[in-house]
Amino acid sequence: MIAGSPGIRLTNEAAQETIANRREEAAAAAEAAEAAVIGDQRTKLYYLSDCSAREKVPEAGRVTFKDKDEAEKAGYKPAKVCQ
Repeated sequence: MIAGSPGIRLTNEAAQETIANRREEAAAAAEAAEAAVIGDQRTKLYYLSDCSAREKVPEAGRVTFKDKDEAEKAGYKPAKVCQ
């Protein structure tokens, strides 16, 4: 009851499901980006997801690889600070 009167609540289940799916997709994409290997175009070094030095790579010079094998095939070498 709202102000002593009956209230009406409209819901759109399809919209709620769409929003939930988009949130899950965004979370999965963020997780994948975090797990990806970051390469530095200038130095040709790559940084794994658990390396804090990867945050120092400039956005303009970043290259994202799905794993270290892909980075090595592209000619990148592991950063010594992350070993």
